[in-house]
Amino acid sequence: MGEQTENPAAQEHKTEEKNRAREILGFILRLARLAIFGSAIIYTGLTTLPEGFFPSLNTFHIALIAVSGTMLVGLVVFVALLPGKQSIVSGSFDLEAMAAVIVGMLTILALSVVSIFASGNEPSNVLFWLLLVGIYTFYVFMIIKRGLSLQNENEELKQKYGELLELDQEKTDFVTVTSHQLRTPLNEIKWILGYAIGQEMSEAARQALQKGLFATNRIVGIVNSILRARTLDLRDGALERKEIDLGEAISKIVEDEKEFAREKEVALVYNPPEHPIILHGAEEELGMAIENVIDNAIRYAPHGSVTVTLQAGHGSAQVRIEDTGIGIAAEDRDRIFRKFYRAQNALLAQPDGTGIGLYITKKIVEKHGGSVSFASELGKGTKFLITLPLSQK
Repeated sequence: MGEQTENPAAQEHKTEEKNRAREILGFILRLARLAIFGSAIIYTGLTTLPEGFFPSLNTFHIALIAVSGTMLVGLVVFVALLPGKQSIVSGSFDLEAMAAVIVGMLTILALSVVSIFASGNEPSNVLFWLLLVGIYTFYVFMIIKRGLSLQNENEELKQKYGELLELDQEKTDFVTVTSHQLRTPLNEIKWILGYAIGQEMSEAARQALQKGLFATNRIVGIVNSILRARTLDLRDGALERKEIDLGEAISKIVEDEKEFAREKEVALVYNPPEHPIILHGAEEELGMAIENVIDNAIRYAPHGSVTVTLQAGHGSAQVRIEDTGIGIAAEDRDRIFRKFYRAQNALLAQPDGTGIGLYITKKIVEKHGGSVSFASELGKGTKFLITLPLSQK
């Protein structure tokens, strides 16, 4: 028989036990360190008292009082003041420092009172020193209390942030897995519809199949966009670059988008540059980035116009995409490049979007050392500007 593998539950239990043991060891070490430092403070303080003040105490007794006092204060701070949601280790470093401050404060308080009464000072002097020590004690207590409160709040924020990260990762993984699962059957449907259209049939049936094929192509495009976004998130290395004639690349994109523009009754115009604009970049990715903005402009400017202009200046290529569409509301402008985010008016105009087109565009352009910006007026249109450095290699 082969070697049996320990089940995940047992492994998790062992890991928890190791972490707990590590926590306990850390607590003991911190308490021991506090005992050494605190004992030194108390012992030194007691030896400064007038000779014969405690006739029955010898060096051993003084050391015992110092250690016991420090351990008592340390236990009170660590156990009584430790926030319930924290583990022993998570807040022990700050609590250790607080315990050391308390030990020092109590030592000063005790020595001050003893010295005052031992020296036979006037009552007014005694009152002054007691008031001074009382004020000092109050503010030290306030600092400790505030420190504990901030530490507890910080731990809660860390926990909530971790939960949000896990939720975001689960959402991304779900979308990615779902997209992969949809890709194969959608391509099969696309192939079957394309084959069927080539057969003999009535014109009404052919038009119905063509609409089905067009819808399938749109869905395939959405799935591919989601997978591209995921690929860009995972790809940390540099893009494969080569020399690109940007004007020619945009001309092909505009030509491909004309059918979509006709469907939306949008006048699509391209103003090419006077001279070729060559830059070093990843052709497929840059094409995708620019196409996303043009596609969005057409989608949200029905019965309107979209103008694409390419020009060079100041060491960069500038692609302007202007539309006469629905515009972007002020409250949506800071979030428009977020993954899966869609503005409210965009949802009403086009319910079936994914909200990742502009996210992909920004990601690709920034990988090329460029930038994406826009200006918009609600109900009147939007102007996007994509800037790409010509010298990027």
